[in-house]
Amino acid sequence: MSCPNIYFGSGRFGAGPLAAEYGNDAIVLASYDVTVSTTVFGQVHVKNHGTDDSPISHLELYWSDPATNFPALASRLIFETDDLVPGTAIGDPTDEELVVPWSYSFPTVGHYCLLARIDMNSVPPGGCTKQTYNTASPPTDPQSAIHNINVVNAAPKKFGADKFMGFGFMAVNMQRDTQKTFLEVHALDPRKDREKLLNLVSIPGIDRLLSARGVKFALPASLHLGDGRERILYRREHFAKGCHANCVPRIRTLGEVDAETIKRLLLPGTKLLEAKGKHELDLLHGEARQTFIQIEASDRDKVAHVVEVTHKAEDGRVIGGLTTIFVPPHDYF
Repeated sequence: MSCPNIYFGSGRFGAGPLAAEYGNDAIVLASYDVTVSTTVFGQVHVKNHGTDDSPISHLELYWSDPATNFPALASRLIFETDDLVPGTAIGDPTDEELVVPWSYSFPTVGHYCLLARIDMNSVPPGGCTKQTYNTASPPTDPQSAIHNINVVNAAPKKFGADKFMGFGFMAVNMQRDTQKTFLEVHALDPRKDREKLLNLVSIPGIDRLLSARGVKFALPASLHLGDGRERILYRREHFAKGCHANCVPRIRTLGEVDAETIKRLLLPGTKLLEAKGKHELDLLHGEARQTFIQIEASDRDKVAHVVEVTHKAEDGRVIGGLTTIFVPPHDYF
């Protein structure tokens, strides 16, 4: 028999350090298109590599507006439950898992980031270690799962519409030990980033969306990044269980956004810059800053452009990130 060893996501058990993961497949969504007054269904999968059952453990699932680092606000809790994760039979090559279905009606149309995390309520017997999540870096923590993939489907071309597609997100610092941070933004190249792209389409919901459009991955013609003018600061009281959702600040313009809106909402005195190298951001603990990425679609038809944003502390430690898939409009003529 072996100690319980609970974790989220395929390939997330084993020797560390784990690579940052923004699309953990432990969080399953039935739809990536959130509409008003429509319930989204999904599941959370927790695996156990050990042969002993875990002690009763506390599992939580939260939502957030698109953000690099996750503010786990009590008012944005989708569900919480206490359960054990069954142990894996000796010799079984597939780890046993607990599957928890969930459903939720999000407050507005748009895109959302999800965080699942698990914490053993007690120490397992037999000298085993009590496992709990690490808030310092949810993307690399095996007891946390981030699912921060956004799919932007462009409307059909109309009256010579331009090729620019944009997405707004929050660059957030939830780390108490750092203020100097930076973003690394790059488009995934199907020749160099094949493994990352294969991991994306191994998620059934993403595969259904992209395969139905008959697209192939390609690099965009250009990729730019800019700071928006909106900022908020999450305070201690915003995380309290009694804090109503209406009392928590939100940045107004996030998610899919057109080129004219980006131009209007850029921080005064700034402009979109080519996304290369480090984009430095001094952020207080709990500070969120509106940020925009914009691509220019390639001339090819039936393609998808994938942009990965990685948020790092000054020492290079990954503190968060997100992935956005841009699907340009189909050319009917």
